[in-house]
Amino acid sequence: MSTSEQHLKKRLLGAAITVLAIAIILPIVLNTQYLPPLDRAEFPPRPGVAIIKTDDERSEILESLKRLDSGEARRAISLPEPRVVSRDDEPISGVDQTEMALDGNARPISWTLQMGAFNQVRNANSLRDQLRRQGFKAYTIAFPGQDITRVYVGPMLTRQDAEEAREKLTDEFGQSDIYIRRYQTEP
Repeated sequence: MSTSEQHLKKRLLGAAITVLAIAIILPIVLNTQYLPPLDRAEFPPRPGVAIIKTDDERSEILESLKRLDSGEARRAISLPEPRVVSRDDEPISGVDQTEMALDGNARPISWTLQMGAFNQVRNANSLRDQLRRQGFKAYTIAFPGQDITRVYVGPMLTRQDAEEAREKLTDEFGQSDIYIRRYQTEP
């Protein structure tokens, strides 16, 4: 068999494969049966707009706005002051320190590390950001009465995780006064 015959066979085989591929793919592309219709948009209905019709309704709304502005709601939802520790909180007896557990109120027992306190919020945020860049979950809490912002790392679901994080932070920052305290969620 000569080389020209081989080229002819290859060209015929290529042409046959191309025609077969077009015969299979073209009906799929042109079939619009499976395409979603473009004229149906599924948007939620537009919400109704409340129209104030009477002076009584207007005065009732103004009264509720005045109550909100008075700070009554803010006082009702204020969070308790966070605890500051000068030594580690004790492990909880009867709880494996390597396992996650729930307390008596069915809330997770978790731990946080108290890293430091700063008079300047800018300095506290700087440390928080540095800790976050290094992969730690860091946050700050401001103590307005004392003009102090504290930096914390956590929460962690096991005390063992908190102890390991403290060791790592002590090595990286050379800081020895990192305290483990129980993290309390709001009631």
